[in-house]
This record gives sequence, structure tokens and C-alpha cells, in this order.
Amino acid sequence: MLREGSFCGYRIDHTVVVVGYGSDEEGDYWIIRNQYGTQWGMNGYMKMQRGTRNPQGVCGMAMQPSFPVKY
Repeated sequence: MLREGSFCGYRIDHTVVVVGYGSDEEGDYWIIRNQYGTQWGMNGYMKMQRGTRNPQGVCGMAMQPSFPVKY
């Protein structure tokens, strides 16, 4: 799981999609799908810590969120 304190910085240079969430013995996490394809992470997915004390989120995850709305 990618956790708070991991070195990834806050420079936003690509997007990820949150496709789910969960909890296990390591804590609460988001399930994200990256744009790098299935050779990255766990077949293109990874767990990222959810509920951090950092308002920017892990790796800037909460800096520029977007979500679909009905138009």
C-alpha cells in the first residue's frame, strides 16, 4: 500500500481513477487504477492510503479531485 510519507511529491503529472475502497490489517485504502497499463502495480491497480492527516492526501491525491455529475 502506498502510504503517507512515501516519496512521490505533489507535482501533478497524470491522473488516476478511484475504482473502490476497503480496509485491511494495514488500514483504510483507496483502490486506484493508473494509466500506465497492466504491467504496473497489481495488473494496473494499487492500494493507496485513505484517511491521512495531510489535506493534500497521499501523493497529492486530494489536490485536484474531479467527479462525474448529472448534466
